[in-house]
Amino acid sequence: MSTIVLWVNRVSQCKAFHTNGIENFWSLFKRGIIGIYHQVSNKHLQAYADEFAYRYNTRKLNDQERLTTVLTHTQGRLKYKDLTKKGN
Repeated sequence: MSTIVLWVNRVSQCKAFHTNGIENFWSLFKRGIIGIYHQVSNKHLQAYADEFAYRYNTRKLNDQERLTTVLTHTQGRLKYKDLTKKGN
């Protein structure tokens, strides 16, 4: 019993336990789907989620910093044929 009380006290003092971050992400994701794409397929849902995870994780960067980050992490060229091939 005393272990539980100590844990509850520790958690209540720690301000790192909250759901604001995930709620903010889902809000951004939902607004993006409704406002930009309007509809998504199950096939590409992970790609949309990845895109909005990147947007959320870089939300404090300005457009120039975000572009620089994308360009420094880009490896080669993605051709439309490769993007749309079966099995993706």
